[in-house]
Amino acid sequence: MTLSRRDFLKLASTLTVSAYLSPSLPAWLNPVGAGRKILILLFDAMSARHLSLHGYPRETSPEINRFAERATVYHSHYSTANFTSPSTGSLFLGMYPWKHRAHNGNGLVRRDLVKQNLFAQLGEDFYRFAFAQTEYANILMNQFAGSIERNLPAGAYSLNFSQPREKRLPGQDFFDAFAQETLFDNYLNIAKQLRTGGHFITDYPEYPLGVPVIADNDVAFQLEDVFDGVFQEVRNAATGSRPHFSYHHLFAPHNPYRPQQRYLELFQDDYKPVRKPNHPLSTKSMVYRNIIEYQRTYDQYIAHVDHEFGVLMKKLENDGLLQDTYVIVTSDHGELFERSTTEHAVPFLFESVIRIPLLIRAPGQAERRDIHAPTSNIDLYPTVLSLLDKAIPSDVDGRLLPGFGGEEDPTRSLYAMFSPKSSAFAPLQKGTFALLQGQHKLIYYKGYEEYPEAFELYDLREDPDELDDLFERDRVTANQMKAQLLNALEDADAPYR
Repeated sequence: MTLSRRDFLKLASTLTVSAYLSPSLPAWLNPVGAGRKILILLFDAMSARHLSLHGYPRETSPEINRFAERATVYHSHYSTANFTSPSTGSLFLGMYPWKHRAHNGNGLVRRDLVKQNLFAQLGEDFYRFAFAQTEYANILMNQFAGSIERNLPAGAYSLNFSQPREKRLPGQDFFDAFAQETLFDNYLNIAKQLRTGGHFITDYPEYPLGVPVIADNDVAFQLEDVFDGVFQEVRNAATGSRPHFSYHHLFAPHNPYRPQQRYLELFQDDYKPVRKPNHPLSTKSMVYRNIIEYQRTYDQYIAHVDHEFGVLMKKLENDGLLQDTYVIVTSDHGELFERSTTEHAVPFLFESVIRIPLLIRAPGQAERRDIHAPTSNIDLYPTVLSLLDKAIPSDVDGRLLPGFGGEEDPTRSLYAMFSPKSSAFAPLQKGTFALLQGQHKLIYYKGYEEYPEAFELYDLREDPDELDDLFERDRVTANQMKAQLLNALEDADAPYR
């Protein structure tokens, strides 16, 4: 069953949840979706807490800050998960991972939901483009491939994969062209690198740590090449007769963190993050001084990504390619540098790993708007459909974003999860689950032998670093949120019992 945008808003106004949605739109939003374009730029593993946009003490994001001056900025925006597969599934279906079920590494969404993905909902009215530079997201893009007109492989714009764009025959599927024309070349190229021992380090002195590499598949790239590829694709899409929906899931600043030399010279300061105690589920034993250095390099890499983003925006604007275009800047999850643990996809749902950036610049937007109410990446799905005047499926979990049809609801409940070892076809046996409500966050650790059936409660307003566990001291809040979270999990598991 699908609803029109008008019916969706009418239905939402009758719900008992406070201020769920509002049909009111800013004056600069045209009520007709035809002719509009959507450009999504998603930076993998970019934590909101590491952006100067959100008060981080290092000036990591001056170009994003500049972009924000004519955008709507969401300050309490959360991912539904702490790694790529479940969070990307949520973005493209508007559902929590426990519903779409792509919560494993290499996960796929439920088969009956495949044709409900965002590309499919937009349909042939739009030219639909996808470039997922990370394998987990690329697996989902391949699952949605029947709804995507141009779906680039993860190795596009890399140093050891040639680009078949000019060689592609009329009517030939891109992946077929890629497979037929480049795989043998790639084999020879990689073999040469391994034989010479170059590994993309000695040939690129501007990258003293080596050029960035996509984890696990040895695909090397330069950031400037990738961003130039984005520019070329947006320019090509803009020349078509239909408006475009373009999704660019860029690997940086995901680890390994390898910025150019000039960025490695940044942040040689005395800044030290808050030192946090080990956790029973800490997966590493990295000492504090090493975490400091690791975090510094991550910040430097964000600064490099931010610079290339600024170059891209300037080129697109100078060429007039952003007229009638909504530019959406976001991430899939953050990165963790605390409790002797780094990176992500670990049993933690602390702020640094699930709070992500979201900025949206609408066509003609001339001033900044700041939204502090909680929002989730499940909200992009209904919001994009609404902006493009498309029907919104009735089973979505997301709401219209404030500023784009929705109202700010400071009491809204949001959920996040980490359960990569649980079967997609059975109840969730093991994992970490979080409920955010108002200024509080409840975290539930389920099925861990080292930390059996444990709960933690934090007041994010008074304790933003999540150091003071209130679960045993604020029993009223703890009991209410515990019951709500367990009920939500029971509902999620019910179809699989």
